[in-house]
Amino acid sequence: MFGPAGGARCDQVTVNGGGLFTKRPDRMYGGIPTYWSFDGKEFAYFVASFEKWLVVEGERWTSVQKGELWHFARIPRSDLACGCSDSPGGVAGFLDVSCSDVKEPYPKYSNVKCTGEYATHVQRYCPGTCGPLDVCASSSTSSPGPEDPTSSATTPALRLTCLDHEQTGITINDGQSTATCDELRSYCFVSEAVQSKCCKTCEREAEQAEITDGSDAGGGECHDDVGFRFTVNGQELGVARRAIIARTTIPCESCAAKHASSSWRTTSTRCASMTPSPAS
Repeated sequence: MFGPAGGARCDQVTVNGGGLFTKRPDRMYGGIPTYWSFDGKEFAYFVASFEKWLVVEGERWTSVQKGELWHFARIPRSDLACGCSDSPGGVAGFLDVSCSDVKEPYPKYSNVKCTGEYATHVQRYCPGTCGPLDVCASSSTSSPGPEDPTSSATTPALRLTCLDHEQTGITINDGQSTATCDELRSYCFVSEAVQSKCCKTCEREAEQAEITDGSDAGGGECHDDVGFRFTVNGQELGVARRAIIARTTIPCESCAAKHASSSWRTTSTRCASMTPSPAS
């Protein structure tokens, strides 16, 4: 699996309306690290077909790993801010409690403050006021570790070169033409064959997907080109012929329209994976 390389990665992000989330490199989805809320109750994962981050309860992690797209919120990059900062809307779940209201020694409510009964929840939404938190004290960007003094300069480590193949060997339009890496880039997160033939293109796709301190807003629309086909080793692949992995398969475009108005913390929804699979 390819992975993003270079750039200033955000280890912590503040989600508009969702509070503080921390990157979990040990829990990857589609080659991109997931982000988990400070209290561990929810996580966000990037879905390329939506070009948005989907947020759902932590208990859904196993289902998401299997390819099910559970979510109660879909957020664009414009709703993500790198680093630890207080949520403008205050502490979610409590009526009219701003971060200034949780400050000790004179909190608005005796049990809604940076310490005590709801400490973890309050710290999630007010890390600045309740800080400095240990998780926020770490560097917000990834940096290389110290050089190994025992390494030998005369024996350099072998490194694979990440390049795009001019001839991918992957055909489209019923075998009438060979696909370029630019035409295949939307399949980077779902096809190992595309990752292998279009390493550089897929690396750029991963870098654009991961959250950085200077990322642009995610925008974009969800759309399936039902007529698109490509062939790998004689097997035809395409969005119109895919394995049904859930009880109900909802077309990408319909699903996006159905849940476009979903707000933060409304109701959990599920759309079947759009992953291309070998035709039966």
